[in-house]
Amino acid sequence: MKRLLRSSYFALVVIVCVIMTSCMSGSDEVVTDNGTLLLASFATEWDESPAILLKGTYGVDPENDTLFRVMENTGITAEFNFMPDSSNPQSDLWHIDWLDAEGELVYRKKVKNASGDTITDVSSYITTEPATRLPGRYSVEFYHFRERIARKFFTLEPAFDAEAHRDEIQSSIILYRGVSRKTGKRVGEGTSFNLHKKRKVRALVKIENNLSGISGPLLLNVCWRDPDGNVFYNKVFHTSPQEERIELKSYITIEPGSRDPGRYTVEVDLFGVKIREQHFVVE
Repeated sequence: MKRLLRSSYFALVVIVCVIMTSCMSGSDEVVTDNGTLLLASFATEWDESPAILLKGTYGVDPENDTLFRVMENTGITAEFNFMPDSSNPQSDLWHIDWLDAEGELVYRKKVKNASGDTITDVSSYITTEPATRLPGRYSVEFYHFRERIARKFFTLEPAFDAEAHRDEIQSSIILYRGVSRKTGKRVGEGTSFNLHKKRKVRALVKIENNLSGISGPLLLNVCWRDPDGNVFYNKVFHTSPQEERIELKSYITIEPGSRDPGRYTVEVDLFGVKIREQHFVVE
């Protein structure tokens, strides 16, 4: 009799676990246009379903906000915007979980409001630097009073290996003052420029791209460094890895009072790795 009761007990435990697993499997979720998995009951409260937006350090990829790369000095911000429940304005409690490829908790942020102020958006941030993050499939989950409201998966690609792809990228930087209105040709090409009112130094970056096996768009930066080596202007570009010839344009002003004389540098980075630089003098 005891053996029968014990067997019945274990059978009941198994059934309960199966039911709980089924409830937690995501069957009550709907998928939004941008890939957010949203609690179905939560989604029906609005004409347009709230969604999680993922944003890298250098902005939102216009084609895909679920593909990022392990890179120095970078991170990901997850934002969840929604209309609040006005029936309970006195307290609000959210937490955001970041999970790695194994489902292990990477970071948790709690957002608590007890002042009566309305919470209309919740956000959280993690770094994607090589020292703290491995490549893989991650997810971010938003909980409201311990109930998971929304989640989204994203992929971290390995850090870009410049040495492995060095022969696949040929680049050059041309510095010049401007373009002739008459001929349409560049004028004032060189590496030495004089401080002058309304004067600019322009950079034309030409890249012959033969990269293969790169997922997602190429993240390129044109950085301008002062004589101390500090970046004072950085222009970001997203280009297709299938684009064989890439041209990037950027410029700075060198008016008296805005720039000091000295040796400056314009640098081109691909996924945070320097692929070309050009020094020039401002006198």
